[in-house]
This record gives sequence, C-alpha cells and structure tokens, in this order.
Amino acid sequence: APHPVELRLHLPNAQPKPPGQAVQRLQVEVPPDKQGPVRLALAAEKGGDQGRRLPGLQILVGAAAVGEAVLQLMEGDLHLTAPPLGRLEPPPPVQGQVPGQKSQDNFFFKSGTGTKSRIKKVLGKWKIPLGRYEGPNKKHGKKRYQNKYLSDILLNILHDAVKKGGKRCVLRMEKGKVAVVPRGSNATVYVFKGGNTKVAARAISSADLVTRVKIIGKSKKSGKNRVYATLNGLTKYGVRQRIYSRGSDESMKEAKKAGKQILEEQGKLKKEVSVQCPDVPYIRKGDLVYMNVGAVHGYYYVLGIQHDATSLSMTMDIKPSKSGKKKSGSGEEGRVGDVVNFKGGKHYVSSNGSKGFSARAGKAKITKKVSSAKHPYHLIHTDSKSNVYGWVDKGTFS
Repeated sequence: APHPVELRLHLPNAQPKPPGQAVQRLQVEVPPDKQGPVRLALAAEKGGDQGRRLPGLQILVGAAAVGEAVLQLMEGDLHLTAPPLGRLEPPPPVQGQVPGQKSQDNFFFKSGTGTKSRIKKVLGKWKIPLGRYEGPNKKHGKKRYQNKYLSDILLNILHDAVKKGGKRCVLRMEKGKVAVVPRGSNATVYVFKGGNTKVAARAISSADLVTRVKIIGKSKKSGKNRVYATLNGLTKYGVRQRIYSRGSDESMKEAKKAGKQILEEQGKLKKEVSVQCPDVPYIRKGDLVYMNVGAVHGYYYVLGIQHDATSLSMTMDIKPSKSGKKKSGSGEEGRVGDVVNFKGGKHYVSSNGSKGFSARAGKAKITKKVSSAKHPYHLIHTDSKSNVYGWVDKGTFS
C-alpha cells in the first residue's frame, strides 16, 4: 500500500527561519481557466507560526510520503484577509519580481518574432526567470500591448500561437522559475474509479459561448476597418459575437483559420464537472486524468483543484479532453494524447519488459511514450472491448 502523503508548510523568509511544519488544514483552489491568484486556507499545527502569517510573507507548500523528500507544489506571496484565510499569489516573490496579476506594462513586438522570444522578453524585463519551455514557437505578426497585465500578455501570446497551430499550454512555477508546458503532457496519468471517487457537481453552461466570429482589418486603400468575413456557429442560441482583428501581415486564409479556432474552442456548450476523490497533491492544473465514475468516463483536463489535508481528499474541476485521432496509414508515429485502435496482442508492465500478457483489441489512448524503449508506447483502453493497460510495440495500433 502506498505511504500516506503529507502536505507541509514552509515560511522561508520568516525570522527566525522555522522548519517545515505539517499542515493541519489546507485548502487550495485555482480558479478554472485562470493562472491565479490561488485561494489558500490553512491552519498549522498547534504551536505553529499562526502569528507570523502577515501580508507579503513568502509561503512554500510541499508534499512528501513518509520517509521521502518534500516535493515543492506551490509557492508565492501570502495576502492575508482574515485568519486563517489567505491568498497565495503566483508567481513567487523572487527578488526584483512583481506578481504578473498585479503589474501592467507596455510592449511592442515586430512582425516575425517567435512565441518563445516574446515570452522571454516579457519575463526578462521584469527579471522573472524562464525555466522549462516546451511550448510552441510560431511566428507572430506585429503586436502592441498597452497598459496590459503581464499575465494577460503572456496568455495572449500563447493563445495566438494556438491559433497558428501550436500546442495549448499552461504556465506554471517550477522551483522559482516560469515553466511553459503543453496541457495534458504529464507522464503519469492518474486513474480515478467509482469506489473512492464521486461526482460533486455536473452542469452545462453557455456563459462563455461564442456563436459568431467577425473578421475585420484595415483596408490598404482607405486605411479604414472593414469586415472581411463572418463565420457563424451555433446561432440557434442567439448571436454572441467575437471580433477577430486580422493582422497587417496575416493572410485571409490564416485569419479565417483563427476565427474557426475560436468557434471550435468556444462555440460549444461547456460541460462543467467537479469530482471528489482521494488527495493526490502531485496533480496540477493542466494535467490529464482518467475518470471512470458513473457517467463521467474518459480522459479529462484538470482546471482547478481544492486540497483538504484534514480529510486527505481533494475536489477537482475537470473538462473533457478532445484528443486528435491519428489518421490510419499516415506514417506518423503515435503521440501522447492520441486515441488509437489497438489491434490486440501483448502488453508489458515496463517499457523494456521481457514478459508480456495478452490484451484484447479496441480503442485506447497513448498516455506515455519512450522512443528508445523496446515497447515505446503506453496504452490505456477507453472502452470495455479492450483491456490493454501497459506498454506495447510499434505497429500494434493504427
């Protein structure tokens, strides 16, 4: 049986510097589709540093199984409201750094600059270190940001890259540095079943629905704005229009593709699901999880998490994962997140295992990939026809 995981609270800039303390009660909530702020409610053990939790105090929250090293989960600046409630504001207060949600700035980017270059420029100006970068690097058109929050600028750059065919990514803090990682790229996919997980809430929302996109741009002759195209979606729910401004160096084809991307992402009713399950503090926003809880079945992205250290449970807000299917006969290798047709055969406990076990054919999802391994793909079945749940060889799926 796995060791219980304990959440720990650290106050690195308190005087004198205290040791890491076990947290008696910790609740953390990341608002859905937001980078922060993170709402934090906590209470240290008796005799702890309750009196030292003042506005501006740096807090680190980590987790560790018995006898293991503490893995840092989050860090930031505490903004006290009323004890024991507070807010943990990412990114962390590195010297010379100001949280992105609280500071505005102006930037101008020339046409042709890449995604990573723009992100580095924004972070570099504020001396915010960039760590792991696994995001897109698309070329962007000319863009000016006037009096915008740093976080909004960064998210806009990444969103524009998605419109140009880039991966959808999330911003995270990892060991004091900003990390840009693809959504659903976690190597370990946790599986939750009905025995210890229940659906807390389900709803269908039209709050952010977009049913029409109007593409506008400046005419070269008159210099005035004109409408180039109008793309309609689910207008049966009424007209909810979004304006897309065509860039000066953007072709009509590219502009229409961006407009269609908006309708694809925001042109459908959203299914909002919350589940309550055993606490796994290593799961983070943007991670992919697998659910088999009543009608909630399949792969989901994590939008937000609330941890409760007292009951060792958590509540996750999740949304269905839409994975692109690999085209049969395309010659492309399978990618993590692809739903494929497993042909049946052997699956293995490890990627270089020697003893295989029989698995039935059916639909499955690629959850891991180790190109250099003997059995490079890890599959998990998505229906009851197949029972594949392990590492398989190349050519065993299409």
